[in-house]
Amino acid sequence: MSYIAEFLFVLTGEEALTFGLLRAVIEKFEMGLLFVNELPLLKKCFYLLDRLLYIVRPDLMTYFRSEEVGANFFSSTWFMTLFTHTMRNEDEFPDAALLAIWDAFLLYGWKAIFKTCIFALDMVGEKLMEVQPDQMMNVMKDLLKAGFLRGPGVAKEFRRRYKEIDVTSERLELLSGEYESVKDYKVEINIPAKGVFHVCAKLNHVIISQGVLGLSLIHIC
Repeated sequence: MSYIAEFLFVLTGEEALTFGLLRAVIEKFEMGLLFVNELPLLKKCFYLLDRLLYIVRPDLMTYFRSEEVGANFFSSTWFMTLFTHTMRNEDEFPDAALLAIWDAFLLYGWKAIFKTCIFALDMVGEKLMEVQPDQMMNVMKDLLKAGFLRGPGVAKEFRRRYKEIDVTSERLELLSGEYESVKDYKVEINIPAKGVFHVCAKLNHVIISQGVLGLSLIHIC
């Protein structure tokens, strides 16, 4: 939360106004659920991002599946800071891309953050699939560094691509319902001809192993 507070203070220059804006953002977007016991909103965000990637970036998610990588490996910082971690200490004012991301977030809510996640992965997707598996995590670390999503033209490209990224409110609502239906249950269905479709959502995990739907490992923790 300190990253978001710093971002808002750089914008306003006033402590009282920063506090008011931070409180409004937390309440409007229910961000407190990212930080309470068992991190319910963060786990839900991991699930939604994994499912969205299966739908809109299947090639990339197939690669992640082969390496047993899920959204929880790289996206917690994105969700918990709303990409404000990309500001650098020497910045006197946020980069244009970060401002564009927050414009979209304040207008469209969490849908904008999921679109930004996919945009960020698109920036490194080809590089990810070209490196050796043991080097993949080094590339993933670049997604968490201050200064990521910066540079000439990034904000313009983000605005151009925003509408093209196929994440809708209706799709998020459907996937949210899907998450709610599986998060507290453990189900195992044996399908010999197709493999096993296994959902284990008791307490902290949702695991979907390769099966009839062609899905793979998803961690919600």
